[in-house]
Amino acid sequence: MPQNVSPKKRLRRDARRRMVNKSRMGRIRTSVKRCADLVSAGDSAFSLVRSAQSELAKGVSVGIMHKNTAARKIRKLMIRLNRASG
Repeated sequence: MPQNVSPKKRLRRDARRRMVNKSRMGRIRTSVKRCADLVSAGDSAFSLVRSAQSELAKGVSVGIMHKNTAARKIRKLMIRLNRASG
């Protein structure tokens, strides 16, 4: 356990950031799963894919996800959407 003020503050800040990042990742996973389920069911889920795309981009911009990971997930969603619609 840290004894000085600065490392104690760092622990508090890290705990807050961890909660925010966990929440954001949960929101990303939920949106991706939701639109993947709808697309595989054959429904028109273009707006959900767009919202999942937006969530993934936000994850990249705040630094909790690598840009190639987000690009890969977006590509998979778009492939599923195109197969279901076409």
